[in-house]
Amino acid sequence: MALPDPAVWHIFDRRGVRLADYVGLATVKQSNPALADFAKVLFSDDEMGTALDEGFRGHPNIGATVISDVPTDVDPWQTFWQDVQGAQAPGEVQVFLAGSIFGGTGAAGIPTLGAPDVLKFDARASLGTASKIRLGAGLVLPYFSFAPGTPPPGQPQMFVTSSDFPIATKAALAYYAEKDLAFDDVYLLGDSLGQDVGAFSPGNQNQKNRPHYIELAGALAALDFYESRPHGGETKYFHAARPDPRLEWKDLPVSRDADAVPRRLALVKERLTSFAAFAYTTLAYGVPTLDRDIDEVSDAWHADHFAPRNMIGRRNKDKDPRQPADRQRIDAVAAYLRRYVDWAAALDPGPDGNVRLFNGAQLLTREGEIPNPKAPGHEHGVGTLLRDRTQNEDFTAFENVLLGTNVVGQPDASVSNSDVFVNLFYRASRAFATDNYSLQTAEEAA
Repeated sequence: MALPDPAVWHIFDRRGVRLADYVGLATVKQSNPALADFAKVLFSDDEMGTALDEGFRGHPNIGATVISDVPTDVDPWQTFWQDVQGAQAPGEVQVFLAGSIFGGTGAAGIPTLGAPDVLKFDARASLGTASKIRLGAGLVLPYFSFAPGTPPPGQPQMFVTSSDFPIATKAALAYYAEKDLAFDDVYLLGDSLGQDVGAFSPGNQNQKNRPHYIELAGALAALDFYESRPHGGETKYFHAARPDPRLEWKDLPVSRDADAVPRRLALVKERLTSFAAFAYTTLAYGVPTLDRDIDEVSDAWHADHFAPRNMIGRRNKDKDPRQPADRQRIDAVAAYLRRYVDWAAALDPGPDGNVRLFNGAQLLTREGEIPNPKAPGHEHGVGTLLRDRTQNEDFTAFENVLLGTNVVGQPDASVSNSDVFVNLFYRASRAFATDNYSLQTAEEAA
């Protein structure tokens, strides 16, 4: 399968283009006044004046107009349809659409792209009476709240507020029930806690909402869809619930197959926890070690792998990951790990909150910094990264694991020093997390 370039459909590339510009209202007024009058029935003046690069402002009628105009001669759509035409079996191309049904972009895009003749039963996807496309959807219902914004003086309120979500959702679900959409599997995702996700900025890229566990649930829904097989027949609907407001690791929806749930839960927790430990130890300890001169570091693990001494006591600096090319790769990994830590910490609403996954206070300080794992109050940080911690090991325990960890195989000249460094910390972190948090492997939980 070829990779499209670009991989993202940039609907809003052109700045300042209003809906009126997009539909060519000025031209239509001259050539077909009746059609222009009809357009004004469908869209208010405020909607016609909305700049499309600021999103759809919670007005799916605007979004549907734009999203229904799918280009076929530019990427990513051009590559997508080439792949579809090359497919040979029913359901071989799996497409999963996800978005809210109470806002603008998701509410416009999911039913528009889910219409039978847009994707699934387009002529290019046809295999007789069957389709090469298997279509899934994650319908995101209300799950968060935010403080309503205030439009500038003289400007219309072209945005929705949290209080609009219930009625918008009710109308959307009724629409989905009435329309003959082409989805094979539909996942319903929502949460009644209504956690505040941060500052509101209508139609603006400055809006930075905090992560929410529903987004993780949506990713798990997509994984379940991709791992399951086409079933044929009528649309299947999936939803999950938990017995009380608290959300713990065991409550994550991981599979449509009840028998597979224990194994999948163990796998998800093990992978996310191990990676959190990897991110934390690399950022809090590994990278700061490389910030020091090689001759200033006396840690045994560092000497064993990166600064061994020769027969006359001199260090062999050929294995030093501080060399520019190695450090550049390590810094790139560290940048990604920092994003993971930010995400994991933001999922935690605090010790009194209902989401009991990661322990955000150990991952980040109040100032948003990675804490020194040996500083007072954080010695047990690596052992308490989860809210349901089972042990309370300190950082010395991780150092002992690191000292006894070997990289995969026997590194040769083709393996970079940066690869050895990253591999070492990942393997040590995973071994430590498995023991400290009593993590089961998928096989053990099966």
